[in-house]
Amino acid sequence: MQKSLIRKILVLGIIVLFFGASISLSASISHPFGVHQNVYGFIEYSDGSWVPNDVIVTITNVDEDESATVLTWTSISGHTGAYFFDVYDIDAENGHTIKVNVSYGGCTGNNSIIVNTNQGPSIRCNVTIYGNYSDYRISPHLFFSFHSFLLHLSQFLSRYEHLNLII
Repeated sequence: MQKSLIRKILVLGIIVLFFGASISLSASISHPFGVHQNVYGFIEYSDGSWVPNDVIVTITNVDEDESATVLTWTSISGHTGAYFFDVYDIDAENGHTIKVNVSYGGCTGNNSIIVNTNQGPSIRCNVTIYGNYSDYRISPHLFFSFHSFLLHLSQFLSRYEHLNLII
């Protein structure tokens, strides 16, 4: 009876050990690497204005060729263009390069950081995007160029008004 009880306990212990090992193994297979560190920041145009909400931000672990996307939102301070991401979700480890890329409304930009959990739980990575503005804002440079064109045109016409040019 005692040998039978010891065998049952031993078999039950082995089953529990295998079951625990299989759970541990499946958890490590689904997410074998990674450290938790938040990458956050703001996306802004080159003129300093913030991009709107719901702009797609692509975060890439360059070392593992893993990437994910998040959308911009309004921060507590009231600025649009904020984003936040935990690099664990793209299998990042200390020393990996994380690239943040944005392409929106004809403007593009990117910035990179190196994962380093010794710097704390979060790393800020702002991105400035350059290119054509989708809302067709007129830059001050364009305004003054057009203004100087009109000024030169009026001077030209005043010099040659004796020719009776009809414009």
